[in-house]
Amino acid sequence: MDIINIYTEEVEALEAKFESVSDDSLTRENLKEETHEVLARLKKDQDTEAYFDLNDDFEELIFRLISIIGQL
Repeated sequence: MDIINIYTEEVEALEAKFESVSDDSLTRENLKEETHEVLARLKKDQDTEAYFDLNDDFEELIFRLISIIGQL
C-alpha cells in the first residue's frame, strides 16, 4: 500500500468522525488536534523529495484536512 492510500484512509476516517462528531467542545477539540497531527505528518512527507511526483495527491488530501479544521 503506498503512502497516498494510507493517508487517504486516515483522511476518510477523520471525515467520518467529523460527520458524527457531537457538539461537545472537548470532542470537537480532540478531533481538531487529531486532524492537525495528520496534516503535519502529511506536509512533512509532501516536502520529501522522494514523493515529489505525488504533490497533486498530497494537495487534495491537505485541502480535505483543512476543510475539516475550518468547520470545527
